[in-house]
Amino acid sequence: MGSSPCVGQNFCNDIVRCNRLGDTGFVTWLFYPGMLFGSMLSWWGAGRPRPRPHEGTDFCMYDTASGSTEFVSEGFRIPAVCSGRVECIHKDFLGHSVYIRHKLYNDNGRIFFSIYGHVDPLPEIRPGLTVRQGDVFAAVADAGKRDGPMASHLHLSFAWVAENPESRYLTWDTLNDPSVALLVDPLELLQADYRVIDFEPGRQEEPI
Repeated sequence: MGSSPCVGQNFCNDIVRCNRLGDTGFVTWLFYPGMLFGSMLSWWGAGRPRPRPHEGTDFCMYDTASGSTEFVSEGFRIPAVCSGRVECIHKDFLGHSVYIRHKLYNDNGRIFFSIYGHVDPLPEIRPGLTVRQGDVFAAVADAGKRDGPMASHLHLSFAWVAENPESRYLTWDTLNDPSVALLVDPLELLQADYRVIDFEPGRQEEPI
């Protein structure tokens, strides 16, 4: 695939900084198995199977130095992983999905995209706008917009996208088409510290 994008731990540091998570004693991200890339399980309700593998990673909760678990909530600030151009914004079942195109190519000529699901973009964010690494461009949407219980969270996906006509119409369906996009595990590129914990039905559905 060529050299990996220069994501490293920048995003993890930026998201801690812009949300002042250090004030809460942030230690590490926590994930249920169904929150991870490629999982066939959901992490809400009874944890039933997904219709297709999970396209990214869901950032929803983290551990603190005091041993408590804190949850992401509506308004949690989202920084850009890398500098890039907003390619498109689509409505999703919690908020919006924002697709950002970066000037990073692999050996096959595919271009790197970061995709942020279930967010509310800032009012000035629109297709064609350039954002810089670390700039806050959106916030986590209110999970109450969905029928049925689900905790607010950021869905983050990375993909190498082909330069073809279909890539102009990016959606979650086209991202699942390997002729258009090759999905990448976000945690591998972010080099994030995290722990996977047992799924507890009902816990993630409590008001947060």
